[in-house]
Amino acid sequence: MELTPELLGTAAVGAVVVVGAIGNYLRTLRERPRGLDAVVAGVGFGFGDKEQTERVIAVLDRCAKALEALADKRTDEMEEMHKTLLERLDRREEQEESGPRRHPPRRR
Repeated sequence: MELTPELLGTAAVGAVVVVGAIGNYLRTLRERPRGLDAVVAGVGFGFGDKEQTERVIAVLDRCAKALEALADKRTDEMEEMHKTLLERLDRREEQEESGPRRHPPRRR
């Protein structure tokens, strides 16, 4: 049997159709049923809702306290840096006001 171009083309088209059908079947297996999501979520969240809410609130309180401490630390660092910069600027202004440095006249 010879492999003619027509036979090879038909085989290629057939292979594409088979691969497409298999891919479509596998994709439908991965999809969840769409009608039950809200029901399952409602039943699942109903049992542990109060306990989970309390846990989330406790964790959020700890996060808020940690962020406040971090913000206070950063604010203190920024204030210290600003004070240092202002002191440096004041020193420079004083140096400029006193005038450029003059060397004493040379004696001959």
